[in-house]
Amino acid sequence: FPNDIVDYAHFCNTLNRCVAQFRETSSLRRKEGSGRTKDKRTPEKIENVRQLMDENPRTSIRHLAQQVDLSYGTCQKILKKHFILIA
Repeated sequence: FPNDIVDYAHFCNTLNRCVAQFRETSSLRRKEGSGRTKDKRTPEKIENVRQLMDENPRTSIRHLAQQVDLSYGTCQKILKKHFILIA
């Protein structure tokens, strides 16, 4: 759709959802805790990663993730942003 045309069905769905939420809660604010979860890269976890990599620099990211109980992607971010170990 061009920018100046409103999709009527989408508008009706949004309006109905807002009205229903206002009737239930007397507010249009989001529910507490409904947002994105906090970053898991705490200083303690970063230090754990650093110690494990100092002990064995050839550790795979998969194995590292299992050891520190983080996801592969979070370990990858720690290595990239905090230690500049991967390109």
